Amino acid sequence: MYAGKRTLVTGGTGSFGQTMVRRMLAAEVAEVRVLSRDEGKHDQMRVELADPRVRFYVGDVRDYLSVERACRDVDMVFHAAALKQKCVAAGVPVIVEKPIGDTVEAATRLGPRRRTPSPTATTAGRWPSRAGLPGPS
Repeated sequence: MYAGKRTLVTGGTGSFGQTMVRRMLAAEVAEVRVLSRDEGKHDQMRVELADPRVRFYVGDVRDYLSVERACRDVDMVFHAAALKQKCVAAGVPVIVEKPIGDTVEAATRLGPRRRTPSPTATTAGRWPSRAGLPGPS
């Protein structure tokens, strides 16, 4: 199903995103693109994975042009990006916002056949089926 495909993982340096990147590599994809703001984590992943199929894009899902650049010519988009802050009392990350508008717009314009939000986006009802996109499948 994934073999030979080009995929994009937004938030690919986060915990869920890194898991998706590793699973895509194990599934023999042709290319995995990682879109993230964190250049330090890009370098760390580049060393850990040492796989020429992984390409890193510095960008922000709140910036349409960076999303469009990463989406170009991909077959699938996995949206795992989220803005987080630490809960002071519990010391755990809390998702504040899951920006999705630019990801949906770029994916729709550039035509990946499959777009999959992370479980958080689905649970929160943030994957806009009204935009004509299929839900996760």
